[in-house]
Amino acid sequence: MKYQKAKWYKYLIILVGIAACVNGEDRYLGKIAAPNSRSINFKVYQSDEFEQFTALTCEIVDKNDSLIKFRTYLCGTDLYERDTKNFYPGEFDSIIYLAYFHPNEIVAIYDLRNHKGYPFDGRNDEQVRNFGDSLVKRAQTLNKDLVGYWQH
Repeated sequence: MKYQKAKWYKYLIILVGIAACVNGEDRYLGKIAAPNSRSINFKVYQSDEFEQFTALTCEIVDKNDSLIKFRTYLCGTDLYERDTKNFYPGEFDSIIYLAYFHPNEIVAIYDLRNHKGYPFDGRNDEQVRNFGDSLVKRAQTLNKDLVGYWQH
């Protein structure tokens, strides 16, 4: 009888462990307003997988939560984020950007005038990276210490 109880508990523990690892949904961390145009927000999420590094993603929405740019991967982290306190929004002219962990390290940048940005329009396309670089250079007129995360 003891053996059967132990076997049952073992299966229950395995089942709970598998369920915890395969949730696969992203956790919503919060909404971050662009500093000057309060009607534009970054909505930030973290992958809820049981891994050493998890994905951070974001989408850009307006004040009514209408989608401006689809959710995209920003970077990976080994931190379990509970909120948006490690994210730093910025804005210069028509450019909005989001830095993570280091206030000057941009993980997402977007031009509201021409509706393009990095990584929202692709990560591996050299043209998109070059456009992201040009947006960072424009934003550096506000803060010369800004750098794109992808430039490392």
